[in-house]
Amino acid sequence: MKKFSILILSFYIISSAALGQHAFISEFQFGSFDNIDLNSALKTNIGSGVAHFSASDFGPGGVLYAINDWDNGFYTIDTIDGATTLLGTNPPPEDHVWTGMAYDEETGIMYGISYHDVTQDFYSSLYSLDVTDGSYTLIGSQTIAPAITSIGIDGLGDMYAMQLGNPCKLYKLNKATGAVNGYPGIIGHWASGQRHGMDWCPQTEAMYITTDVEFGNSNTLRTIDLTNANTTVVGDLGAANWTATIAVVPILSADFTVSTTDLCIGGTVDFTDESMWAISWSWTFEGGTPATSTDQNPVVTYNTPGIYDVTLEVSNGATTNTLYIEDMITVRDIPVQPDTPEGPTEACGYGDYIYTTTDVLWAETYLWEVLPVDAGTITGSGISADFEASEDWTGAYTIKVMASNACGGSIWSSELNCSLAFGPAPFFVEEGGSYCEGDPGVEVILDGSELNVDYELFLEGVTTGIILAGTGNPLNFGYQTDEGLYSVTGFTSECSTLMISEAWIYPIYPPTAASLPTGPVEVCSGTITDYQTGSIPDATELVWNLSPSGAGVINGSGENITTEWSLDYNGLAYLSVFGTNDCGPGPTSDELEINVSLTPQPEISGETLVCNDHEYIYSTDENPGSTYNWEVVGGNIVSGSGTSEISIVWTTIGAATLFVTETINDLCEGTSDTLDITVDDCTAIEMLNNDRFGVYPNPAKNQITISINSNKAKRYDLNIYNQHGQRVYEVELHHNGGNGKHQINVASYPIGLYFVRIATSAKEVFQSKFEVVK
Repeated sequence: MKKFSILILSFYIISSAALGQHAFISEFQFGSFDNIDLNSALKTNIGSGVAHFSASDFGPGGVLYAINDWDNGFYTIDTIDGATTLLGTNPPPEDHVWTGMAYDEETGIMYGISYHDVTQDFYSSLYSLDVTDGSYTLIGSQTIAPAITSIGIDGLGDMYAMQLGNPCKLYKLNKATGAVNGYPGIIGHWASGQRHGMDWCPQTEAMYITTDVEFGNSNTLRTIDLTNANTTVVGDLGAANWTATIAVVPILSADFTVSTTDLCIGGTVDFTDESMWAISWSWTFEGGTPATSTDQNPVVTYNTPGIYDVTLEVSNGATTNTLYIEDMITVRDIPVQPDTPEGPTEACGYGDYIYTTTDVLWAETYLWEVLPVDAGTITGSGISADFEASEDWTGAYTIKVMASNACGGSIWSSELNCSLAFGPAPFFVEEGGSYCEGDPGVEVILDGSELNVDYELFLEGVTTGIILAGTGNPLNFGYQTDEGLYSVTGFTSECSTLMISEAWIYPIYPPTAASLPTGPVEVCSGTITDYQTGSIPDATELVWNLSPSGAGVINGSGENITTEWSLDYNGLAYLSVFGTNDCGPGPTSDELEINVSLTPQPEISGETLVCNDHEYIYSTDENPGSTYNWEVVGGNIVSGSGTSEISIVWTTIGAATLFVTETINDLCEGTSDTLDITVDDCTAIEMLNNDRFGVYPNPAKNQITISINSNKAKRYDLNIYNQHGQRVYEVELHHNGGNGKHQINVASYPIGLYFVRIATSAKEVFQSKFEVVK
């Protein structure tokens, strides 16, 4: 029996030899029986028996079975000395010959293969074989691979077949129907007879074949790639010895399962053998009855508590394999009586208390009990439990504990005798908070109390000396000014209870003075600028002021704000800030003086319909201290640069533009709208009121007359513009010669100056101006 400790399960396997890398072959002509090393093809003779074996494989229990090609006998072969035993004679169907066999470890079925070799009517048939006497049951036949000489089953349970011919071919067979369901490829040599073998080695994970050579008497051992049928020669098996079979030695392995690994005294465990290729079993059961067994599936009883090993040794008649599992079986007893609980023997109502006991052997859980149940509740399943005392019950009570596991429970421990006294009920400590310097402080209030209970006020765990008797109503401990956490304890002569929550009391002070705001002191109207101030101790909010009120608008709060200056404000403005909290505002900062200058808004006056290579005057309002930057596209400034009035000669025919940027005191600037100019290619410009054209009256109130005196018939374009360059009238005139007049109603025109422009079809231009008055 092992020491009682944490269960650690371990196992190891003992194997006599790695015989899975060996195989047995039977020489066809003379019956020589050999052991062959699959790594080198080296043969070791075992003995000599019956000749003419055409197929063999290991079957259930690691027994080697074989079929004789001449007498159709079904044999077992002793792998120790090669001796054979006839189990039965079962000829294949008429005109068939046995050529191969393979055992499926997963299903426990032994398969046999034959082919029909009369005239040209070839076909192969797959059978299941009864290993007790060699009798067979047809599974199915097919003609795609009509002359199969050997079969083998790989580690995945798939069946492969080698087809005779020149060259040989590898096929995949359906075990359920015998039909071909795969063609990996051509093997690469040719065979004219059925003297070939095939078998899978699980240890090397390779399919091995034995082959004869075209019209020769030599044999080779090869591995075959099941994906493409390529073969690799392992070695030469020698001349004059046709090898028609190969049977790879199965890997003997011990294995088993159990019905349980954890049981109570007197319980049983069912052991189920899961070994591979075993024919005998030797069990050893530490602590069990029986202690040993040779049954394949024994049942063992355990009557003594402990942790025990199990060993299984199996044999296939030639080798052995051992599986040893340490500390596999745990046998439990009912736990013993726990010790008397330990913990407080005097308790108070509303209290929580911990009771413990020592751990006992085999215990999985612990059951705690308090009596009477009115004394409170106890919870826990381990060696400690939490007792929550009743709020309204007093008197003697006991605590006891029981240990248990799946096998049962112990007897109760001895009782721990305790007593429960009245404990003050918990109430909430209310209020707390801040107070302003100079105020009386903050009240500490208990939201309830009990008669015959005294209540003491503490600050940071130290008594304040204030004790109030309970009245059955809330208690007020008065105003407190010392900063910290206040708590209250209710107590009697026997018990005390810490009241719920604490009151935090602390003073706050008015904010200190704010620092002078920082930011631009020269700004332009209509712009937005940023201003800042430093943090203000004790302030919960910052308040900004801007005067006069019409200077702009403050946006934002805190230490950083923006000011949006009014578009039309010009002059000094003042910005200040102060902090505030629940105790009121603090001192206001010094004022930041800010000079706000107007942002200019220039407008251009001048003609918009002009002739190229002619000079025109354009202007905007002149303001003291301003500079002017004109931008011209399509013409050249000939005078007045930097002033409010310039002269331009237009040089580009078509569209041109003009705008001006005005800057005041090198700070504030504004840009006019762009003035669009139309430049004509004027061949000649003459003033009206000559011998050909006239405009009258000037000034005019109601209408003007345009007179035309020409001997030639012509077309004229007549346009009138206001002083802003906007066209207010246009007409196309056709003159047939002589004197003509054209009258225009100007009564609805606003008073002001107007420009008349007449262009002929010969690109002559005449212009004048008149004034409208009321």
